[in-house]
Amino acid sequence: MNNEIEDLEEYLGLKQGFFKNLQLDDDWSFIVKLNSLFEAAVSSLVTEELARKELKGTFSNMDMGTAKYGKLAFVKELDLLPENYIKYIETLNRLRNKFAHDISKTSHDLKTYLETASRSTRKECRRYLNRIESTESSGVKIKGDEYFLKEPRATIFLSGKLVLEYIRQKTIISQQVSFIKEKHSLENEPIRIKTYEHNLNKER
Repeated sequence: MNNEIEDLEEYLGLKQGFFKNLQLDDDWSFIVKLNSLFEAAVSSLVTEELARKELKGTFSNMDMGTAKYGKLAFVKELDLLPENYIKYIETLNRLRNKFAHDISKTSHDLKTYLETASRSTRKECRRYLNRIESTESSGVKIKGDEYFLKEPRATIFLSGKLVLEYIRQKTIISQQVSFIKEKHSLENEPIRIKTYEHNLNKER
């Protein structure tokens, strides 16, 4: 597992291997946990970008939403993720609500659900939950969209890994920018104070 995923798990306070171990869960738990991981990752991404850690609780309690409302609206407006990554998260969240929100579906497998879902749901999932161009299956190279039809869960996992890695990289960049701004602010604070005092004395 790449360092970005391990760093993200540590940053979010998760046990190391949380993401990797999702592969061992049943399909229902896989979707629920993966979506929850994205909920936490996106909340932290927006919080770090705004450099307002006191808002972390607010964003954590906010619905993921879409590019028009919720956490993803902030992601969209702040240009934090590519459009296709936003669509991935948006579609995963919608799939979670449809497939995993009903506790009676705990015994259902994801592939069967997608095969029997509405045409629009199948089309949406196939289009947005696949972020890999191609992979190998049993030693044979296969296109991403074809692999999704054959192994939707594996495709969602691999695509999710790409998006999470990107989120972690963006979060680190936001942290670094905030640190530089804070350091610059602290270094210049005495100058600003002196200027302010000088202006006060001048006004007197």
